Amino acid sequence: MYHSISPRTMIDRDSSAYGRTTPSHVGARAFAVLTCLAISSSVLVGFLPVTSRGAPDTWTFMVYMNADNDLEDHAIDDFLEMASVDSASNLNIVVQFDRYGGLWGYQDDTRFGNWTDSRRFVVTKGMDPTADNSTVQLGEVDMASAQTLVDFVNWSIANYPATRYVLDMWDHGADWYGVSWDYTNNSMMRLSHLSSALAELKTYHPSLTFDIIAFDECSMGSIEVAHEVAGYANYMLASEVRVPDDGFNYSSLQAIVDNPDIPVLDLTARFMIDYASYYYSLVGTPKEYMLNESFSLSTIDLNAVGTLAQAVDSLAFEMIFAMDSWRDAIYEARNLTEDYSGWRSHDIVDIYHMSERLGESLWFNSTAQALLTNVMDAFNASVVSEIHGTNPANCTLPVDNVHGLTVNYPGADAYFDQSYLSINSKFQNDTLWDEFLAAAYIGRPHAVLWEPTGDSVLSNAVITIWLSEPLDVSLPFNVRLYPTGQSGNWVEGTLSYYSTGYRLEFVPNTPLLPGTNYTVDATWFDYQLNRGNWTYQFSTEVAIPEFPSTAMPLFIVLAVLFISRKIIARKRT
Repeated sequence: MYHSISPRTMIDRDSSAYGRTTPSHVGARAFAVLTCLAISSSVLVGFLPVTSRGAPDTWTFMVYMNADNDLEDHAIDDFLEMASVDSASNLNIVVQFDRYGGLWGYQDDTRFGNWTDSRRFVVTKGMDPTADNSTVQLGEVDMASAQTLVDFVNWSIANYPATRYVLDMWDHGADWYGVSWDYTNNSMMRLSHLSSALAELKTYHPSLTFDIIAFDECSMGSIEVAHEVAGYANYMLASEVRVPDDGFNYSSLQAIVDNPDIPVLDLTARFMIDYASYYYSLVGTPKEYMLNESFSLSTIDLNAVGTLAQAVDSLAFEMIFAMDSWRDAIYEARNLTEDYSGWRSHDIVDIYHMSERLGESLWFNSTAQALLTNVMDAFNASVVSEIHGTNPANCTLPVDNVHGLTVNYPGADAYFDQSYLSINSKFQNDTLWDEFLAAAYIGRPHAVLWEPTGDSVLSNAVITIWLSEPLDVSLPFNVRLYPTGQSGNWVEGTLSYYSTGYRLEFVPNTPLLPGTNYTVDATWFDYQLNRGNWTYQFSTEVAIPEFPSTAMPLFIVLAVLFISRKIIARKRT
């Protein structure tokens, strides 16, 4: 089936509006879809006005092509697609291309000299990816290294400055788990490494914000990825599901040559239309298998993703505290939500479809309904446009309920990778979604909220930790507070547990030292003998001199006299 939304308010999300065709009409279906694509292009392309900014825009399209793996043959094909685009002064297509050396027993593509290191190319019309055509020979580099990415972008900007920049990450992708598998170096790039590279680039180029960051990689159209790269690009182009072997259709870059001032969203729309058209054109060919597993592609407004993350955070908070009474309804909603495979099988779901199913299962609670409405509203603001489709004759992965962004939500305990709970990424750090998954799947007790936090905590602070579920008071539990680095120097105080809200509260016997960093270390057990532990830090504010109450009037008088003398002195001058 085929579904397109752009802008999201212009086309109803009901896929039935496009009709359904039985498998016996594959040829007619392919024609109908392509006809629909042509109609949709009038909506997807050209809905932004072209504004005059003097000289035409120049574009530098950077492709970080890590083919040091089993995708080498597809990388060569994509390079040739880029070389099919007319050469023009307004478009620089720069590629860092790392090829595969034949390790691990995968098929080695020996075309164009079978060089196996990493090289940089400035792609021109008709160019082949031979060693002689490369601009820079790097030797073997680790394409999973953040520094390697930083070096490539710095080189691209220094040598090919432009008014528009696009960064295209090309390789395998695995959603929240990471990108860019380098087989020679047996390495991959975590999302936190990607964002650290983008942050470092900001230090070199403070005004740099990529117009688009694209992921020609599987399953990177997730809120975890979008939240990680937000702040470094305006828009993200990525797929919720598997990217078929042939990847993006890079002939879409011809649109820049034809119109240097093409609006950014028109360019992403061009990629989406050409992407869908290409895979539907495979019906009846030996490559039809690529369409069987379906496809999707979305344009995400990264400036709106933060609001969506906050909405998901609020929903997770409510579901954690209501887990005991809502558990069956939550599980029912998850089982009815269409899922896809990201890092593991059946481990990601479309956020909008999930919210619809949760709304149906939690119909009895007005708070849940309001929170889910907030999620869906924020989702619609984040997803600019979306397209998806499949082979109606042989669909192995339904995508009827793709709307633009996924979130990690495994279908069963067996699919839940617990490293999601400890991975250092922005979405997990900024939201309670990982705590919700822990409560839903592994039952491990954990902290949901805590206070105080920050760098200006009062010296008479009370330590409060809200837990995900009740603790077993018959088993040991404690909260240890001590100056950071002095774990044996515990602060004495009174520890209490309140079953309402599952709250631990520690009241120090004496005020805390001002201007000091403290560590809180809490330990407890739930009724299934699962151990919970939480550690965090805060700093107390610097001490302010205190004056006896009898001295205060004199202090005020002296201050007033001092200020008055300064005012008089200014008047005299």
